[in-house]
Amino acid sequence: MEKRIYKSKILIGICFLLVIIVSVIILIVHYNDSAIELPKEIKTILEQKGINTYEVSELGDYLKHELYVEEANVTDDELEEYVYMQVESFSEIIPITDRECVQQGDVVYLSYMVYNNGKLINYVQSDNMVVGTGNYDIQLEQELVGKKVRTPFWVSITPQNSDEESSYDFNITIESINYFKTYKLDDEFVKTNFGLANVDEFYRKCKDDLIAEKSKHNQEKAEKELLNQIASDSSIYINKDEILQYSLTFVEEYEQLADIYNMELEDYVKQMLELSDMDAFYDMCYNEAEQEIKRYILIGAIFEEQEGGITETDIQNKCLELGVEYDEVCNDEYSKDTIVYYIMKDKVLECF
Repeated sequence: MEKRIYKSKILIGICFLLVIIVSVIILIVHYNDSAIELPKEIKTILEQKGINTYEVSELGDYLKHELYVEEANVTDDELEEYVYMQVESFSEIIPITDRECVQQGDVVYLSYMVYNNGKLINYVQSDNMVVGTGNYDIQLEQELVGKKVRTPFWVSITPQNSDEESSYDFNITIESINYFKTYKLDDEFVKTNFGLANVDEFYRKCKDDLIAEKSKHNQEKAEKELLNQIASDSSIYINKDEILQYSLTFVEEYEQLADIYNMELEDYVKQMLELSDMDAFYDMCYNEAEQEIKRYILIGAIFEEQEGGITETDIQNKCLELGVEYDEVCNDEYSKDTIVYYIMKDKVLECF
């Protein structure tokens, strides 16, 4: 009797285990069947970005969200700054030919080699700075005053606010001294450079241009926020290692911006991005990369669910809108896929 009960328990256990296994298989099959297939153009774009492992298993109720675009307004201070920048963009760097020695306020082009303990650690060609502003290095700028063009000289600089006691030796050659030629904002200036009647008309044009720029920015910001909200309601898997690798392109972009401002990346992160440390910066780059990839995926997934279509006329019109040649786009698969993505994006956002 006990043996029969024991065998029955074993049989029940086996049956229960089989039920679990079958249920898991059904769930896996259902999960794979429910995964949303993305358009080939989206797949190509993601592949180009190094994203090959991803899946949308569930697309949230995206129609419950709204696309809210903030109205673009321009303050008087913003307008004045914009007008100033427009006028400043016409400034020119003019060579100084009636003297050979550097003075405060000069724009100098120079090349230099940097040595530390007798070892060459850096070589810079045709760098430029405004002498006396302190935007470069106030010690170095002061050493330039009185120096002669095309006559190499040595100077020793001790870094400020540094724990290092050793100094750096610079071998510098001033290539040229120059000055900024600026222009006065008057009727003649706007007639010559903008074809406008007077300064008042120039101000109106600047205000219209600034509103257009801010409107475009607000539109793009609203679209990103909308897609981020939809992503939070959806089930999207992306390989984390691939996101991490793609995030390095964002790091490189910030490195280039730091170079433009003549700053080290770490200083740029703290001063311009106002982040506490580099870990926070790398986290930011990772999040930006992940959000961008999710936006591509969502546009493709929603477009596929809507069963939208794209014609050659759509592609031609988008090329015209973006100012690119249709024939050139069609001869490059990635370019055409990118144009198609923009059309998908337009059609998807029309729903909101």
